[in-house]
Amino acid sequence: MGLIYEIVPSVYFLEQLKSLKDKSLIESKLHLVKISPFRFKALEGYKFVFAVKLRLNGYKRLIYLVEPKERKAFIFGLFERKKDYKDFERFYKRYLKEK
Repeated sequence: MGLIYEIVPSVYFLEQLKSLKDKSLIESKLHLVKISPFRFKALEGYKFVFAVKLRLNGYKRLIYLVEPKERKAFIFGLFERKKDYKDFERFYKRYLKEK
């Protein structure tokens, strides 16, 4: 399998992982992202940004950006849909600035 993508977690996501007791669901979803990052639903209005539905202490989305040329998947973090992804917007803009 030579088409595996590298997972690049944000500092924010790593902090979120520390607070989770059971990481098995996240790990299994990250494995799926690593193998086939385009399998999940694209986030409307963003290029190469996808969201994985999760049920962890309520409904959340694991949001990540795929960089096809570099074969990387940058994990922004876990975000609540109720808040209209306002936190995600902030991280996304910062990521684009740093690129």
